[in-house]
Amino acid sequence: MLETDFKTASTDVGEQGLTVRVEMRIAGETRQILTKIIADEEDPKKYVIAAVDPGTGKLVQKIQRGAKRVVEQNEKGVWQVVY
Repeated sequence: MLETDFKTASTDVGEQGLTVRVEMRIAGETRQILTKIIADEEDPKKYVIAAVDPGTGKLVQKIQRGAKRVVEQNEKGVWQVVY
């Protein structure tokens, strides 16, 4: 299992993105899922869940139901999806 010190984890995203555990609701339960995040193109202060574009191989914003999934780091250092 991958252990990460969330309080000291770097938020320097770069081209490869940042691999973190994001807490989100799945099937009615809250789970922590290991995923990549990148800085939002419109607002670089925000982070969004990323997916690999099959055409270019680069990370792009993951769109689900027509909206990007914005994540924030709470005071405990845990990344959470903002609904």
